[in-house]
Amino acid sequence: MKISFVKLGHEECWLCESFDLHSKATSHKKELPEDNCEECSKFAAHQIKYISARKQYQEDSSLKTTDGPVVVSADLQKTTDGPVVVSADLQKVIMLRRLEMFKEVIFTPRIIAFNQNFVVTGKHSLRTAAIWHEAIAGRSKEDITSTFFAFLLSVGDTKHMILWLDNCAAQNKYWTLLTFFIYVVKSEELALESLTLKYFEPGHTFMAADSFHHQVERSLKKMGKIYDFEDFTEAVKHTIINTKVISMDIHNFFNWENGTSQYKLNKITPRPYQKLLAWTYIIFLTGRMGHPNTN
Repeated sequence: MKISFVKLGHEECWLCESFDLHSKATSHKKELPEDNCEECSKFAAHQIKYISARKQYQEDSSLKTTDGPVVVSADLQKTTDGPVVVSADLQKVIMLRRLEMFKEVIFTPRIIAFNQNFVVTGKHSLRTAAIWHEAIAGRSKEDITSTFFAFLLSVGDTKHMILWLDNCAAQNKYWTLLTFFIYVVKSEELALESLTLKYFEPGHTFMAADSFHHQVERSLKKMGKIYDFEDFTEAVKHTIINTKVISMDIHNFFNWENGTSQYKLNKITPRPYQKLLAWTYIIFLTGRMGHPNTN
């Protein structure tokens, strides 16, 4: 399993950083990009996308129905008929145990834990944490897809959902996940009639789920000594009010299929994967899949 231990608590946009370096070298400005400059054109398009995505996210977070704000009930089972807006993200790798105060423990093997969050946005934010560790499953495409299924089952009465995701192709734009979303809008296990995926512009992906990750870290530090996965579970449960923990076990993970034909994909020119990377949103409806806006 490939594990990265880099800390991204203060993640910055590499494209914006590249333009800042370009600006220092050429005196080209963000406010007045040069028409004939490739770097300026690239940054201008990037800026339009991240501003537009952030505006849409803020508008979605404040969506209301005729009955008031769109919220999920405290037991995460009943919802209004309006769209429930959720941000989802996988927290950076967590190593257990956490007992740095004991030298005897520092050099012993540790277990890798995972925390996939689903946070209902808005004033009455509610959080669902799907957690597991490497002895149960890893973080393959099928494993991550299984956490989405567990979450959707926990809000099974929801009819309409907007799901905001990090624009990471490996994590949120792979064919297995998209095949899964076609399945769930047709599934009799769920009441879901429409599901809209929306993606942030890379480098500008901060969302409610990221804030919850920070709160989980604070809860872990407050608890002090994390001996095992049970302690980790308790820390997540007590992170903040309106937090539900789904402790994933082996029976919650499924071998979800990639419903595409690799043979047909290889025959298509240009390759559809390049178009997939450019998609900013995808709409799944009961009985059919909507066409995304690629602008």
